[in-house]
Order: sequence, then C-alpha cells, then structure tokens
Amino acid sequence: MLGFVNLPLFLQYSHPLLFFSSIPMQFELLTSMKSLHKHIDSSQLPLELDGTFPYCHRDWLSFRMVSRVSRVLWYLREEMAW
Repeated sequence: MLGFVNLPLFLQYSHPLLFFSSIPMQFELLTSMKSLHKHIDSSQLPLELDGTFPYCHRDWLSFRMVSRVSRVLWYLREEMAW
C-alpha cells in the first residue's frame, strides 16, 4: 500500500513540476512568504526566508567534513583490527 507525503514547496518563480508526476506525493505549492510561514514555523526558516533559524553554510560544511573524516577514521580502524 502506497502512502502519501505532504511536501510544501516554496518557489519564488514559475517552475515546471512535471518530473514529480510519477512520485506518489501530495504537493502544496507555496507562492508567497505569507503562505510559507503558515506552513512552516519561523524558527525552522533561515534569516533569508524571514525566519529566526541561525544558519551558516561554512559551519555546516565544517560539521559535515568532521563527520565524514570521523567515519573514515572509524572504518580504517575497523579494517586494521582484522
């Protein structure tokens, strides 16, 4: 049995959504900041979308790199244990 996922989309310009036609999802097209804020709490939106969520791409990249390096080191340690 296929379920549906409700996925709000916020587009600031016209965008063809034809490639989603075969995916069993329900889409809600949000075309204004007001409708975006009706569906998503401002604490989850970055400043660029009039939210309060503190987001720094550089910090995110650093976090991801440390996470990836940690996984590689763990894998190497496991392989060397053999």
